Amino acid sequence: MHSWMEIVVEITQRLEKHQIPYEIGGSASLWFHGIKTEVHDLDFLFDVKDQARVLALFENDHPVLENRSDSGYHTSGFAELKIRGMDVDLMFGFAIAHEHGVFRHQLWDKPLPSRVECLGKIVIVASLEEWLVWYALMRREEKVKMIQTYFETHRFCPVWKHYWKRFVWNESLTKILETYLDA
Repeated sequence: MHSWMEIVVEITQRLEKHQIPYEIGGSASLWFHGIKTEVHDLDFLFDVKDQARVLALFENDHPVLENRSDSGYHTSGFAELKIRGMDVDLMFGFAIAHEHGVFRHQLWDKPLPSRVECLGKIVIVASLEEWLVWYALMRREEKVKMIQTYFETHRFCPVWKHYWKRFVWNESLTKILETYLDA
């Protein structure tokens, strides 16, 4: 099997050639920020308006559209494909249902994502500040702990403080974030 990083470069080159904005999320995002975790699949996040263009771009990779709204996700569109054995998830309007409402991913109305190097190419990766919240909402305690451990020795970006204060409506989520928001 090819390196998952080679697949990231291949996908991002296609997207950038067609000027389609994206973010890489999930475990790959953690890995690019220095948290050594296994990357079993690749998660690409897009704006809903780009769904038709992205699916057309990956048509030869046979994307399979799925409905995941019954699993706690309220993502507008979800497609899965395989590129050289690697599962790749394409998520359009990523959203998670929570007892206090639906939390929706934004590509634009937030602090900028990270730009990191991947095999000599710059790719766009979601921030750990953001994935701390996503994993907390998904109740992925192992991933939350990995990110919390990271922030014990790395600075939580202060720009995110104002961003998250608009959304922190859950007591448990507030407890997870208060150390980093008020520091």
